[in-house]
Amino acid sequence: MLYLFGQMWIWILIAFALGLLIGFFIGRGRKPERRLDGEMIDRLLDREPVRGGSGRHQAPE
Repeated sequence: MLYLFGQMWIWILIAFALGLLIGFFIGRGRKPERRLDGEMIDRLLDREPVRGGSGRHQAPE
């Protein structure tokens, strides 16, 4: 057992797993709940639709 914890790859694996766990719990606790209210929906609907194209600039109509 002591030989196993002397190996570098074990410590890399442990650090990776701990980093995933810590990141998961931090990300889980910081997500604010977002609800769409009437004002936000109005702002979203008042925007101009995105025009498709080949990415070239065109003169305004």
